[in-house]
Amino acid sequence: MAEGNRINAPTREERGTLATVEECKFALAPSLTKLMEMATSAGWQRHHVAIAMAMFADEAFDHTERSHEAH
Repeated sequence: MAEGNRINAPTREERGTLATVEECKFALAPSLTKLMEMATSAGWQRHHVAIAMAMFADEAFDHTERSHEAH
């Protein structure tokens, strides 16, 4: 994979902190920005794309919560 097409791995030992979430947000920002640009270029309204992204995030969070409850 080309260097410009990768997402940085976490660098912190402690994974459950707000700082880790901020680091993840920073790592994802270029990819999510590009996704937003691609979707709006395709004709989607920015707020619809943002809502759809939030829905994906909510579904991923729900799945993660269910996985933790099962263990």
